[in-house]
Amino acid sequence: MGDVLSGIIAALLGQQATLFDAACAGCVAHGAAADAADAVARQRGTRGMLATDLFALLWQFVNPEMIQQ
Repeated sequence: MGDVLSGIIAALLGQQATLFDAACAGCVAHGAAADAADAVARQRGTRGMLATDLFALLWQFVNPEMIQQ
């Protein structure tokens, strides 16, 4: 899962966020996506998750306005 977190932080740094802000925002988005992936896994009756499970849900927390469209 660290590859997803480091990618989020790097993307935020690329958008001129400070290192502290990128790390904080990245951890929040990563944690929220992990919680959502866990909820999906529980609904399916499965255990565990892969990095791709987080990546598929991450956009909802990075771009929440896209949910409305």
